[in-house]
This record gives sequence, C-alpha cells and structure tokens, in this order.
Amino acid sequence: MTLALLGLTAGFILLSLMLFFLWVRSPLPQAWKWLVLIALLGFFWIEYTALQRYAGWPTTEALPERFRLIASQVVEPDKKTRSDGLMYWWLQDLDHPERPPRVYRLPYEEKVHEQSTQVLQEQAKGAAWVGKRSMRGGGAGNGLGVEFERIRKNRLNPKGDAG
Repeated sequence: MTLALLGLTAGFILLSLMLFFLWVRSPLPQAWKWLVLIALLGFFWIEYTALQRYAGWPTTEALPERFRLIASQVVEPDKKTRSDGLMYWWLQDLDHPERPPRVYRLPYEEKVHEQSTQVLQEQAKGAAWVGKRSMRGGGAGNGLGVEFERIRKNRLNPKGDAG
C-alpha cells in the first residue's frame, strides 16, 4: 500500500507542476487558468476522500445489513474533556464475504457498548452471533439501529439466511 500511496503522491506533484507551467507560460486567458486551478483542487479533494477507504481509516458509512463483529475498541465519554466517546467496530459484511473486514467509527452508546462486549465474550467461547441493522427506529432501544442475534454456527454461512 505504501508504494501505491507514493505513486499517487508523485502523480499529484506531476499534476501540480503541469498546472504551474500552464499558469506561468500559457497564453490562455486568466479566467481559464483559474478554472483549471479550481478543477485541480476539486480533483485533489475527491482523491483525498476516496483514498480514506483504502488507507485503512475508519469509515462513518452505514453499517452493513448483516455483519459479524470481529473486534471492538471503545472510547467512553469523558466529562472532563467533554468528549462524547466513540466506538470502533471491525466488521465482516456477511452479505458480501469477498470484501475484507472494515473498521467503522460509531458514536458511543452505553447500551450498544454493553451488547457488543457481551457478543464478543460469547464469540470467544464459541458462540455465533450476527449483527443486523434494525429498521425499527433505533432498534433494541439504541440510536444506532443495531441488533445482535445468536445463531447456530452452521447458519453463519454468508450465503444462507441468518434470521
């Protein structure tokens, strides 16, 4: 991944140099030069936001419909620093098993924190659980809309129905 990021950085530098020479040497009207500059800055922003997915940074996208919770890291709220707290979940999308696991950044919720801790403890003992997005307005009394369901291990098959 490092080589890919170095290549992209080199590409950005090359585009910037081309823009510089266009700005200095081109007989184009000033308005066209500004248009090219704005387009290049827009391109840089789009690339930056798109690369976050590939750099391993946590996403704030919606959770998958069905997932297996692999790990969790929780930063509880802190009244001294006025931090709201965060939860980082490493999830495997059961509807798309070909995709690698992904880290999701979620707002802290005490009830969901307790549920996820229980699920991880039981999974360590051999139990199988499936997390689901809930359509019931926050589901199970939490704002994230997440429910966990214990299933038989043979039903964890991504092609099968877990519910």
